[in-house]
Amino acid sequence: MVRFSLQMFLKERKKSLNLLIVITTVLEIWLVLLDFFADPVINYRLKRAFINMSDFYQLFDGMFKGTIILIVIIVSFSLIVYACNYYNKIHSKTIGLLKIKGYSNLQLVIYMMIQLMVIVMTAYILALLSFLIVIPFFKLFVYRYLKINNDIFGYNISILLQSLSLLVILFVYLALMQFNYSIQSKIPDLLKNDYVISKTKNHIICPGASYVYLIFYGIGIVSVYSGDLGQGMILPACISAIGGYGIVKTTLVKSLKKKLSNWLIDGKKNLVLSNYLFNLQQFKVMFLMNMIVTIILSTMICVNYHDNAYFVLFMLAYILTLIILDYALVNRFSINRLNKKIYYQTLYRIGLNKQEILKISKQEILYTYLTILVLSMGYLLNLVLRFAFLNKISILLAILIVIEFFIPLLFAYLITINQERRSINYGNNY
Repeated sequence: MVRFSLQMFLKERKKSLNLLIVITTVLEIWLVLLDFFADPVINYRLKRAFINMSDFYQLFDGMFKGTIILIVIIVSFSLIVYACNYYNKIHSKTIGLLKIKGYSNLQLVIYMMIQLMVIVMTAYILALLSFLIVIPFFKLFVYRYLKINNDIFGYNISILLQSLSLLVILFVYLALMQFNYSIQSKIPDLLKNDYVISKTKNHIICPGASYVYLIFYGIGIVSVYSGDLGQGMILPACISAIGGYGIVKTTLVKSLKKKLSNWLIDGKKNLVLSNYLFNLQQFKVMFLMNMIVTIILSTMICVNYHDNAYFVLFMLAYILTLIILDYALVNRFSINRLNKKIYYQTLYRIGLNKQEILKISKQEILYTYLTILVLSMGYLLNLVLRFAFLNKISILLAILIVIEFFIPLLFAYLITINQERRSINYGNNY
């Protein structure tokens, strides 16, 4: 089994490149954050503010760092889920054939886990090597900002042990995913590469739910203008994130379904809106996590602006988690693209040319990214403008927070559009 699995892995190693890049990126970010959390110089700066309140400091510090770690881990694992689903999707025919050959679910899990172990260990080595190169540059910037005169090439060996524990958790997580995939997958679906939900779902929406979510979203925005702009803003920020997610889940979906029921709607417009509706239902978790990361971390950055060490940690977490989220979004579109082969063929057969199909796909992608942009930016702009107006933060920082949100999202959009164009113009879909 081991030899056969490794032979197949070497034969199809190009298919593993996406998952390798994803896991390397996640591990690299984990290592960077762990290093900053374990940095004795930065932690000393934090403790000086609480030198006579050590117990309170430990509670305060643990709460803030715990929040960052929890958010980063949730976002990181979501990216790994999408990358692993993509990996399973492109290997589904092999799994289907092995099932026909008589392999049990346990044997299939062992077969896949051997390959995943090679990928994860390779990713870990690459992450460590890049970490040794990248971390001095991060420390150079942070130490200069905090006015710390210290060696930027000092490496903390203890974080290697901490990262190994995360690696074990990652292995267990991947094993459970593979076992679940092996049990739930049916042979016909595996052989035709169709183990992805490919239809919209009808949910019974509770009357008045749309208004409740709108109120939730508004609470966060109102709190920006009526609150004390302190740590108490974090709770309204969480409520606002849930409200934004609910707007997508109820109000937007309901209005799209109503528009699609209009028999006068143009055929191509119907295709665009139908695919957009499909994306809204498939990407619900992505919308929620994007709202949580953007709203909560941006709030913490503004609130802790004058606590330099915490400000740096939250800013670092904000940038890195947004990069992970946007990377996950690109991966999610890649999964959808694998499932669109028959869809492209059907559109081509009914008379649409490649340019028309590409135009429909580009509009669908644009609407999806605009939804994320509008919902997150609605709160973000109100937050930074309010803090800047009251001189709680500088105008430059307000602009920087918005740019740090917008630029990764823009790059993710451009990458998705480019991949869609290549798939339609040069893919084997026709």
